[in-house]
Formats: sequence, C-alpha cells, structure tokens
Amino acid sequence: MSVETNLQEEKVEIALFPIPEMVSFPGTTVPLHVFEPRYRALIRDSVRDERLVAVCHTSKQITESKPNQSIDEMLKTNQASFEPFPVFSAGLCEVVETTEDGRLRVDVNMQARYRQVENQQMVPYRIVLCEAIPDHPLDSEELADSQELMLSINKILGSIMDSQKPELKSADFLDPWLELSPSEYSDRIFSIFRFEAELMQDILETRNPYHRLQMIQALFIPVDQ
Repeated sequence: MSVETNLQEEKVEIALFPIPEMVSFPGTTVPLHVFEPRYRALIRDSVRDERLVAVCHTSKQITESKPNQSIDEMLKTNQASFEPFPVFSAGLCEVVETTEDGRLRVDVNMQARYRQVENQQMVPYRIVLCEAIPDHPLDSEELADSQELMLSINKILGSIMDSQKPELKSADFLDPWLELSPSEYSDRIFSIFRFEAELMQDILETRNPYHRLQMIQALFIPVDQ
C-alpha cells in the first residue's frame, strides 16, 4: 500500500458549522440551537451518517444571505457564508430536542483537534476532509512544569469560583481536574471560561500543552504582576 493511500485513509470527513467568535475545544460539549434549513440538514445528515461536526470560529464573511428565499433555494445555495479557520475541534452530535416547527437543540461532543486539508462539498453546507492534529509529547521537564502550572491555575480558578459562586464548592469541582493530563486540563478550562476569540483560536492551534497552559495562565495574571 502506498504512502499516499495511507494518508488518504487517515483523513476524516467533517461537516463545518461556522459561528463567528465561537472557538471550541476537545473534551467540551457545545450546545447549539439550529434553525437555518441548511444547518438542520447538516445535523440530520451527520447524525444519520455518524459524521463528525466542527463548530468553528470564522475569519471573514464571504457572502451575505439573500432575502425572501424559498426553502428549496436555501438548500441549493450557499447563504450567508463565513470562511472558517482551518484548525478546529470536532465531534459527534446528539439531538436533544426537535421543536414543532423543526428547530433543533443539539449537543456537539468535541473529540479532537483537526486541520482542514481539502473541500469535499460546498452546498447546501460545507464538508471537508481533515487530518487530526495531536499534541506534541512533553519531555520530563515540561511535564513537571505543566503539573506546577495546573496547580497554579487551579488555585486561581478556585479563588474566582469561591468569590462568584461559593455554593459550588470549588475544591470538589476543580480538584479532580488535577488528575487529567496537561492536554486534557488545558482544554477543560474552556468548558467554564471564555475569552476573546482570537486568543482562544491561538491557544487551540498551539500543539504543545505546556505552552497552552502558559498562555492560559497569562490570561488570568496581569503582565505587571
């Protein structure tokens, strides 16, 4: 079997759900309220075909939607379209509720980071072939330093939670996180905190978990401290 064939087998088909300012991370769940016809089709098709769905931040708007389109026209054209960043998280989606008028409430359970390799389909929604982008392994020094950073960040998160929602008992909530790997821990932060989208995109694209933890710590600690 050729190298090219092996690479092709490693590519994953992913449906893109672009949302400006939305950056998602592996190990988190992204709830969506889906009402636009083409994205309802995206969800239904992805559930049926067990296709991964990516919820991704966008770099620019490509086209604006046209007014007074029929449902058939909406499904045959690319409506208000956005250019997604090429690195995103993706996972399988689960339909939580379907309303009487057809709107969907879904959860997308993010599994891993991926990079877009090539387009597979553009309308009525975009499907791309992707490659997984696993983290770089840490050496022993980086691993030790990562664990120290996790302790430091946990202390900061605990202080924030204790001051804002003391009823949550931050230690019970956060201490189990220290059992996670640096990769898992750095992603788990974004299940409870959100920051400016470009910063989060930079963190998402950083493949060294120790460096991600450094970037996260800097978000909580002013530069002059």
